[in-house]
Amino acid sequence: MLTAFYTVTTISLVIACGFAVYGRNRRGLVFARAVGYLALSALINMVLIAALLSIFVTGFVVVSRFAEGQPALSAAAEGTISTAGGKFRGGTFLLMTLTFILAAALIQSYIHRATIRRFPRLEVSEETFQVAEYVIQWMTLFLAIYQFFFNGLSDFIASESGNANASYMFTILLSPDNINLILQPVLFSTWVMVVIERLHFRHRRSRLAESPNAKPPLNRADQ
Repeated sequence: MLTAFYTVTTISLVIACGFAVYGRNRRGLVFARAVGYLALSALINMVLIAALLSIFVTGFVVVSRFAEGQPALSAAAEGTISTAGGKFRGGTFLLMTLTFILAAALIQSYIHRATIRRFPRLEVSEETFQVAEYVIQWMTLFLAIYQFFFNGLSDFIASESGNANASYMFTILLSPDNINLILQPVLFSTWVMVVIERLHFRHRRSRLAESPNAKPPLNRADQ
């Protein structure tokens, strides 16, 4: 019940932010539209990243087994992900994560454009893109602030209750490490996609403006 209350309150405040800027009209719903657009985009990006990761891992294992004829990774393959001491290569993991993030962003950008060509009324205005970028930045800062807040709250619960199990469950359910592990790559990939689409929208509008016989671009402020 409390979760539903805060969910409704948060949605109401998001709508109120738009009304505070543009007044109580359809244009004032730009914050709500941006949040909805980001939520759907983040969900799609999460699926794309998981799918790309699954394809990569499956292909990596299959190629390794085919090359060596055994279930274990080949020496060459193992060397690409670990050091001589058996430790995982952090740089390789970082580049691999960045690859998945950028690939998911590019794939979704083309999915977005194909959807717009099929359903023009779903086109997103540049204003919505801009608000979406703001929301992503706010979410990123919120997660950083939440991490400091969580650490202090977790220590307080452990010291006051003296119940190790309660503190452990609290850590598992609300740990910023677990939340950031999922949300940060998704937010980053969604941000890249939003920037690509915003720049593409601006470039397309400028080309249409330079063409004397072109129709004016679709740029509804109430989207």
